[in-house]
Amino acid sequence: MLKVVDTLVQALAAELGDQLEAVYLFGSLAQGHYVPGESDINLFVTVRDGSAFPTLQQAFFPLWQRYQNELKRAPFMATKGAFLRHLQLNPLLAQQLIRDGQQLLGPPEFLDRRVATIEPHEAYAYLVTEAMQASAALAPELLGEETAVTALSRLRRLARRLRNEPLPEGETAVQTFARIQHFLAPIIASLPAARKVAGVVPKNTTTPLLPGLQTIYNEGSKTVLVFTELWPQKIIQTDWSKLAARLPERTTGLELTTVEQMSLSIMFDRPLDLRFKKLQHAWGPNFLAAFNPTTRQIMRYSARVPSRILIDELPHVYLTHESSEEVQHKIIHDFQNKMLNVQLEHELLVRYGLVERFKPPTPVPGREMPAPQRVAALFQHLEWWADFYIRQL
Repeated sequence: MLKVVDTLVQALAAELGDQLEAVYLFGSLAQGHYVPGESDINLFVTVRDGSAFPTLQQAFFPLWQRYQNELKRAPFMATKGAFLRHLQLNPLLAQQLIRDGQQLLGPPEFLDRRVATIEPHEAYAYLVTEAMQASAALAPELLGEETAVTALSRLRRLARRLRNEPLPEGETAVQTFARIQHFLAPIIASLPAARKVAGVVPKNTTTPLLPGLQTIYNEGSKTVLVFTELWPQKIIQTDWSKLAARLPERTTGLELTTVEQMSLSIMFDRPLDLRFKKLQHAWGPNFLAAFNPTTRQIMRYSARVPSRILIDELPHVYLTHESSEEVQHKIIHDFQNKMLNVQLEHELLVRYGLVERFKPPTPVPGREMPAPQRVAALFQHLEWWADFYIRQL
């Protein structure tokens, strides 16, 4: 597989020429637990500041057609400035690139190693959020077929990442989640913030139906069960499908976590979800009511959202589809909706008095403009939003 990557990098260098700055390999292939047919190949491609993404799409799409079965997803792609900003906002990714990644192209000094400083609470907050969201794979009958496949893949990818080795063949989603909790629980319990929560929130068995269940929250149409602890044996012994059948018919997902893990997630990874009341208390002690995220935590999260769309989501979709007007207009429509969400969250932050109102220098062009120009404007607007929130930090 590394030979395929080398061939792809050479092809990228030939197609992009002096626009290409550096290429990094990270994730399972770089760490040595790549699973053929299941793992994707994680590449981070940085290009010269000022590079036009419509031009990059024309260069990359033929390579995607040739290597998509091996890659499974497009590389992260960003200008050098956006790359360094993204690492500043996501130190866990920076640490991955420096500790486990391989630089395949570019000058050795390109990656500023100072961005790798990471605070343990922040790192594990991201991991417990991933674990909670991936736990939806335990009740796939509540999900659509595609969503169920994605959840299972996410669960297995997280387990491989934590163990730094392939999973046993034939392991079920329940067994994989038990493996994740076996790894995370003692580490989370040792963190000062989690110990503080453990000392405040009472640990009572609140229902004989599910011993240890502490609280229930609803996030939209999803149900989140919060336990005092999630012991591996308890996870394996519980019939999660039977439990899912007892939930209201409108339920579109079941997620599991613990008091300490959810507290860590909310404080350090999802502060806006708390501030905007995206988690609705349904039953049990409402322990999240005691939390109040700092303005810095909120600004950091707000900067991450446009940066993630700019570097991960939009390039993945745009680079892997043909450049016909019909396809590009659909992509533009979908990502204008994501931009609208960024603007709506900004409006709420303004109303809360947390930030001054920001207006991009120019509006996104309308349908009368050519699609490549509208796509380029989306990239530019995401840059402006990410830079705005970085300045607030």
